[in-house]
Amino acid sequence: IVNVGKREAARGVWNVTQLMRPFDVYLPVALDDLRGYPDEGESVAIRDEILRAHDGWTCVPCREARHFKYGGVAERGVVVALRPRAEETLAHTRRFDLQPGAQFAHDSSVEVYNSPNHDYLEIEVHAPIKTLAPGAATHQRQTWRFGRLPAGIGPDEALLALG
Repeated sequence: IVNVGKREAARGVWNVTQLMRPFDVYLPVALDDLRGYPDEGESVAIRDEILRAHDGWTCVPCREARHFKYGGVAERGVVVALRPRAEETLAHTRRFDLQPGAQFAHDSSVEVYNSPNHDYLEIEVHAPIKTLAPGAATHQRQTWRFGRLPAGIGPDEALLALG
């Protein structure tokens, strides 16, 4: 992002990626620290029904057309999405720089949105908000990996396998 204006501007890179359901999205956010957005459908009402802790991750299952969005500040700069199938697991990993103590839009460095009207979910990664002087710039580097992995693999194994 480059500030081409004449005044300072507070902005942050905000990446939104759509994946066709079903996927289980694993966030390195403690279960108690992942919050639902009240204005996004059933987020608050179904939180305890769908979210689950998984070996240091919180799993957000996006398998059907339900309306919800959850976000929080990641403990590590990584998100893992897994589509478990009988014969294999389709995996998407995303690594990104994370600055502890930084301010983020929506007070979240990672978010998961599940669409009620379309066949997709969204994984959102926020870079810290920066105050940019005219002409100043900010960026966020992300490394994405996709792969077909053995059936039953978890998020840690997917990160190891895909690098």
